[in-house]
Amino acid sequence: MKEVNSGKNNKFISFSSMFKELVTYAVPFVLVGLAIPIYQNIDTFTINILFQSIGYGQAKAEIINSVIGLAQILVMVPVSLATAFSMSLIPGITSSFVQGNLREVKGKITKTLQLLLFFTLPAAVGLCLLGKPVYMMIFGAKNSPEIGGVVLQWYAPAAVLFALFTVTAAILQGINQQKKLILGLGLGIVVKLVLNVLLVSSLKEIGPVVATYGGYGVSVIYNFYLIEKSISYRVQSLGQAALTPVLLVSVISAAVIIGNYTSHYFLENKLSASSLAISTSCISIALGAAVYLGLGVKTSLGQSIVLNRRKRM
Repeated sequence: MKEVNSGKNNKFISFSSMFKELVTYAVPFVLVGLAIPIYQNIDTFTINILFQSIGYGQAKAEIINSVIGLAQILVMVPVSLATAFSMSLIPGITSSFVQGNLREVKGKITKTLQLLLFFTLPAAVGLCLLGKPVYMMIFGAKNSPEIGGVVLQWYAPAAVLFALFTVTAAILQGINQQKKLILGLGLGIVVKLVLNVLLVSSLKEIGPVVATYGGYGVSVIYNFYLIEKSISYRVQSLGQAALTPVLLVSVISAAVIIGNYTSHYFLENKLSASSLAISTSCISIALGAAVYLGLGVKTSLGQSIVLNRRKRM
């Protein structure tokens, strides 16, 4: 203790200063973590009222509410996996930023976002193409599979926006711009609330889903604006970074469509609706995953993921 007290670099920091700094870092971090639950609660507490206001009965409104909630659960699975992989690169971004190496920071940001798309895009497209069978396979024939399949098909691409928001928010925290996150999140929530009210009458059960796109879209654009402004990052460079995942997804989309069509053709008259949904989903997902991974490991991005994994092991 004496050596610590006699150190030349010791500085007295008051409790209030430490507490203020802790709150400054913690509040944006907590709010980002609460973003998805906030959006879910907006739907939970407004959908019944909004749909009843346009003539739906309470039972039908509650069915739509529950279906949207179940679709959200499925969409969050690929988001969690993709975010976990991408967030592992954030400490490296922070380290490079502290060292003042902005060129390295930009390169790591591009790599992080490319990795995010590599994992999120195929899952989102797969859920979109297989909305009805996947929904029925997971939740059964009793949970309104017709409505649920349509809602899931529309909701699935939102996985990309969810993941982009989480990761860009983490990037902003890594480059010391966490205070400005709250405004972007707030703008997105306001847009979500307004669009929920405006779109339900015209788009029916798809209205809340499109409203979620609007809200998260605003927040993601705002986050990219902050990143570009803070470190002069060229968002246009993401187009080239996204080229590999987009091309791979185009190929697996064809594989999933073929698997889905073939499964229906040979099994439709031999299995019950539930068994057909399970068989179709499993065959199509397995075929799409095999094609995606088979092609993905041959790309430079896939090889770098495998190499990094081996280094960690």
